[in-house]
Amino acid sequence: MKADVTHDVRGQLNRITAPTLILVGKEDELTPPRKAKELEAEMANARLLVLEWGGHGLYWEVAHLFNIAVLDFLNEQK
Repeated sequence: MKADVTHDVRGQLNRITAPTLILVGKEDELTPPRKAKELEAEMANARLLVLEWGGHGLYWEVAHLFNIAVLDFLNEQK
């Protein structure tokens, strides 16, 4: 838990150049959409997708929407 709270890589995210999908649920209280927007702003090749449903566990809360988003993103990378 301490590492999670103290580990801060802001300022280094611009080093990530690979296409990156940032997925967040509108109801995520642990890493809310505003935090995801900060990530997107620091990464040149990132795209943020805020799902209207779901919180922090998108992959099981709204698995079908999560899967569609990830597969669509991966297919775009071909």
